[in-house]
Amino acid sequence: MIKKYIRSTSDTAIVPEDVRPPPVLRKTMQYLIGEILDSEYPFLEIYLFIRDRARAIRQDFIYQQTCDATSVEVYEQMARFHILAHHLLCDEKNTLYDAHQNMEQLTNCLIPLLEMYDELRWQGNTCLNESEFRSYFILLHLNGSISAELSQWHPDIIHSPDVQLAIQIWTSFDCKNWTKFFSRVSQFEFKLKPHSYLSLCLLAPYLHSMRCHAIHCMNKSHVSFIFQLEFESSQRKEEIYPFIHLQKILNFENEEESKIFCDSLEPES
Repeated sequence: MIKKYIRSTSDTAIVPEDVRPPPVLRKTMQYLIGEILDSEYPFLEIYLFIRDRARAIRQDFIYQQTCDATSVEVYEQMARFHILAHHLLCDEKNTLYDAHQNMEQLTNCLIPLLEMYDELRWQGNTCLNESEFRSYFILLHLNGSISAELSQWHPDIIHSPDVQLAIQIWTSFDCKNWTKFFSRVSQFEFKLKPHSYLSLCLLAPYLHSMRCHAIHCMNKSHVSFIFQLEFESSQRKEEIYPFIHLQKILNFENEEESKIFCDSLEPES
């Protein structure tokens, strides 16, 4: 049986004897990710179970105020889990899932993790996955400012490929430069690193708005080309713009997805 999360109050104070040491917390998280996450239960049920137990794990780490390789590893696993859930449950209608609360839990994992990276670097230690999670922080803040945070990061991290790519995506999104945005996003698909998928999970909510912006810009320069895609047999006689091209430049998974997207659009006047 895995320890449940219990909110600490004046009536339910944490009992030191109940606090699990870091090695045990590490094994518990490995079990949750290796066994529970890969089980055959509906993902929402899996998510709710792991979310609760992960909060209890975090609670034990906070009580002990640990900052070492073990705590970093566990926090990284928790952050990856919440990023995955952010994507897989994005269309979930069940009231048991709250996207805002999931992002809150992700932040509760990511911020302490970045602080641990700083502390360990100050001690002379570096963490293998630091650039990966720094890049996640950037992708989580496409609608905000990141300059203050970047100014405090170590130059080695700033110039790492993961962080540089995330910065380029942030910049292109901020400037509404859709061609550069999708060009950079497509680079994740050609990388062999497992965390490229998680980066795409974080970017998924922004793809639709950027695609709409791209279509608006292309309509201005291509004489409403998008509408004869779906109204080819109507009175419009403009040059046809192939779906396969749209798929490539707007980073759709396949031609069919690009057609569905176009069907969802209203013709511009």
